[in-house]
Amino acid sequence: MKNYNPIISVVIPYYNRSSTIKRTIKSVLEQTLSSWEMIIVDDGSEVLERDALFQIVRDFNDNRISVIPNEKNCGGGHARNVGIIESKGEYIAFLDSDDEWYQNKLQLQFELHRDNDEKLISYTKSIIKYGEGSEQQEPIPKIAITPNDKIADYLFVKGGFMPTPSLFGSTKVLQNCLFDTSLSRHQDYDLLLSLESYGCDFKMIDEVLVTIHWEDVGTNAGDRFYCPEVSSKFVKDRISQFSERSSAAFRLNNIFAPIRMKEGLIKALYPGFISDIIAVRLWRVRIFTFVLLIFGSTKPLKFPLKFYNKFLR
Repeated sequence: MKNYNPIISVVIPYYNRSSTIKRTIKSVLEQTLSSWEMIIVDDGSEVLERDALFQIVRDFNDNRISVIPNEKNCGGGHARNVGIIESKGEYIAFLDSDDEWYQNKLQLQFELHRDNDEKLISYTKSIIKYGEGSEQQEPIPKIAITPNDKIADYLFVKGGFMPTPSLFGSTKVLQNCLFDTSLSRHQDYDLLLSLESYGCDFKMIDEVLVTIHWEDVGTNAGDRFYCPEVSSKFVKDRISQFSERSSAAFRLNNIFAPIRMKEGLIKALYPGFISDIIAVRLWRVRIFTFVLLIFGSTKPLKFPLKFYNKFLR
């Protein structure tokens, strides 16, 4: 839309999600704050899926919605960056193509930011749904970040949660802190650490305003979240923003435990294992890791990991 200056730009990456994008778009259309533009970036979807997206958008018949097609599949981070760069709004809010917002989500975040510094990043509580018939999950995170918390400590030691569909921030700030497209995993964490380095403050709105759909996690969680080498490189590259506790907790949950559960003891001793162990300066974590590697297995690991994560706090 020419000469349209929305308050908020809603950035949605899309890849072969015609079965869910309708509910996502609908949740934006139902927002109590109506001054927004929606930028859907199609990240190289299959032809039928891309055609389906364009038809769905035509059916909604709302000039605030636009689609930007990528010829190649470059990943969600790249698609979000395209949307960020093209945004006209004063603020940006992210949403994934299978998730939903509550009706007052944009209104509450805009009201918070209107009276605060440009470098504020807000997030909200979320509900995760694992599919029809799954048990109702508790809203997360249970605790909010404090002014004294470092991002890594909040996320990896205190059990914090800042999913991308809950984030809201200044367009100017986000255009200076784009997603790192070289990462195949942890792009969301990396963005938050970039925003922290940029001098941003973080604040949680203590209401559930986002529904995150993880229906596919039950069938492919092992492959979807199993990237120990990427996790190892990520924490090493960002180590200046990690404390000893957050470094230990991240490595334990994203490197050591996943390798042990998926590969077994021998393959758990991957080439970078020794350097990762040395990087964990807390001796109790080193000892626990070796015990985990020797005696751990998929099912028994859940309890000791839960217990030990609490102990790290």
